[in-house]
Amino acid sequence: GTYYVRATRVGFESRYYGGGPTLPDAEEVQVSAGAVRGVDIVLPGGSNGDPGADAVLRALGNMPNPFRASTAIRFSLARAGASVTVDIFDVRGRRVRRLTETTVAAGPQSMSWDGFDSTGRAAPTGVYLYRIMASGREASGRMLLLD
Repeated sequence: GTYYVRATRVGFESRYYGGGPTLPDAEEVQVSAGAVRGVDIVLPGGSNGDPGADAVLRALGNMPNPFRASTAIRFSLARAGASVTVDIFDVRGRRVRRLTETTVAAGPQSMSWDGFDSTGRAAPTGVYLYRIMASGREASGRMLLLD
């Protein structure tokens, strides 16, 4: 089959490799047929000595979307101990609610939003944005709240 390799490093553009010559100084990756369709490689190291630059943040979307009662905002961190803030905004850019401001472990994470604002009132039907910030990095996404 066709496989891809994506190499990323914080602060640099992602590159996709596939079907070409071997990359210099690259580790060999063995893939069993039918096991996976791709491999993500995160290159360590940040820029200008920033210790937080190694923390790779990836938004994984929210489910369900659209939603009525609640939705789970999913993300992943490549490094443990990152300080994470998750905020909900309306389309005008006003913060509706801060879901969390805490330190989390590496790996997949999930924060639930129940559709209520910071005062405890139900947010009106509409499009909302979530913003996840971790160690100076930012990821965001869109979600639709229904009646």
